[in-house]
Amino acid sequence: MRRIAAAATVAGAGALALVLSSPALALSWSVTGGGSVTAVNSGNINFQDVTAGITAACTSGSGTGSVPNGSNTPVGTLSSLSLSSCTGAGISFTLTVNVASSAINVTGPTVSGVTPGSITGITVNASALGGLCKLTAGGGSLNGSYTNATGALTTTGATGVTVTSVTAGCLGLVKKNDVANLTGTFIVSNGSGGHPQITAV
Repeated sequence: MRRIAAAATVAGAGALALVLSSPALALSWSVTGGGSVTAVNSGNINFQDVTAGITAACTSGSGTGSVPNGSNTPVGTLSSLSLSSCTGAGISFTLTVNVASSAINVTGPTVSGVTPGSITGITVNASALGGLCKLTAGGGSLNGSYTNATGALTTTGATGVTVTSVTAGCLGLVKKNDVANLTGTFIVSNGSGGHPQITAV
């Protein structure tokens, strides 16, 4: 009985090791109708210090980028992203976005033409009160989805995005390591006026 029990234990351990060492199933995707793209906001684009409860709502936003045809990794990159007419709590904010290291990623399979994804490598610099208050937020990823039919690239939440630096002129309202977020929708169009089509399985 002891030998049988020992054999069963070894077999079970081997099976567990096999499961743990097996690679996760990988996504595959393809892009058609891609290439150089432009993006224009649909509704407000909101930059938030979630911890402090402060939101700067921007009524205008635009960007450029590339979403190459095929199955490239990442699926796309941003070349520029600008936000303007940003206000919150009665204060005007100037926001500049650094996208030099940006990546648009697929994070799940396409369902009914909607593909979950994320944007990484973006840094947001905010300035308010005549430049007395300045802060930088970045790291982590912005999470959301892309809709083939409308070209809507939407970010709904963030993982690991924080305030990485802040000046004394912010009067302690915003602090380093505060949780930050950037939410909203951009409509992405290709050179023909249509929208890139992403299919992930």
